[in-house]
Amino acid sequence: MSNHAHEWIAERTYSAAATTYTCADCATMTAGCSECDRPLETSLTICQPCLTRAQQLITDVIDAIATVPFHIAEVMGLRAVRYDRDIVTTSNDRDRLPFGLDAVIEDPADTRIAAAKHPNTAVDVLHGWAQAWADTRGDHNPSLQYLVDHTLWAAQNPDDSGWTTYLDEARQVRATVRRLLGLDPIREPAPCVYCSGPVIREWLPDGLDDTRRCTRCGTTWPDEDRLRYTNLHTVFALPQTHPDALVTADDARRILPDLKRNTLNQALKRDRERPEADRRIPQHGEDVRGHALYRLGDIAGLLTTGAAA
Repeated sequence: MSNHAHEWIAERTYSAAATTYTCADCATMTAGCSECDRPLETSLTICQPCLTRAQQLITDVIDAIATVPFHIAEVMGLRAVRYDRDIVTTSNDRDRLPFGLDAVIEDPADTRIAAAKHPNTAVDVLHGWAQAWADTRGDHNPSLQYLVDHTLWAAQNPDDSGWTTYLDEARQVRATVRRLLGLDPIREPAPCVYCSGPVIREWLPDGLDDTRRCTRCGTTWPDEDRLRYTNLHTVFALPQTHPDALVTADDARRILPDLKRNTLNQALKRDRERPEADRRIPQHGEDVRGHALYRLGDIAGLLTTGAAA
C-alpha cells in the first residue's frame, strides 16, 4: 500500500462476509477488520486495537489472579470449585425432572461460566481453550499466557480456534473472576464524551487507580479533576458544537449555567401567547417522559437577547 492517507469508501453486499474498502484517490483495496469492520492497514484479518483488546482479556485475568491469590479467596468464603448449577436435587415436584436434570436442559450453556462460585472454576474454562489450541497446533503444556501469545493465530484461523466462541467465553471468564474477587472496575456515572462508551477505574494491587479510561475508544484521564474538566468543557460547548440538539428546559439550564431560570420561563410563557409561526423557541415534540423538547441553539440565543421580545 502507498503511504498517503487513504480516503476509504466502503463497499459491501449482502452476500459478502465482510466489508471491502477502496481508496478514492489511489484505488487501493483492503478488507474490514473481522471484529470492528474498520478498514485494515495490513494483510491481517484483525486490526491492532481489536487484537490488543482480545489479548487484554486474558492479561486481565492473569493480573486478577496475581492481585488476589485464590487461597485468599477461600478465606473470603468462596465455595469449592464446581459448577453449582449442576447440583443433584431430590425434589418431589412432579413438574421437575428427576435428579435435577431439567436445570441442565433449561439453563443456556453460556450461563455456565457466570454460575461459577470460585475463580478456579471460571479460569478452568480458559485452561481448556489453551489446551484445545495447543492440541490443534501440536504444542504441549500450555498456560494462560499461551492464549495471549497465540491470539493472533486464533484470530487468523477462526475455524480451527473457535474464535467467536472463545472471545465470548473469555469475556465471561474475566467478568466472573473480577466479580468473585471483588475486582470489578468502578464505573463513572457519565459516559465518555467522545464515543459514549463506559468510563471506568481499574483496581491495582495497591488500590483503586486514579486513571479513568473509556473502554470503547481507550481515551484516558489521569484523575477525577481532568475528567470533570473535559465533561464540563464538552457540555458547556454544546450550544456551539450541537446547536440543533433537542433538549428539555432542565437540560438547557444544566448546559447553560449563565441562563437564569426566570429568563427561560418568561420566554416560554411569552411563546405560548404567540402564534406558533412567531415563537422564538418553538417546541419540537416530547421526550419519552413527556417533557417538551426545544432546539438548544434557540434557547442559547436568550443569553444575548433576553426573554423580552
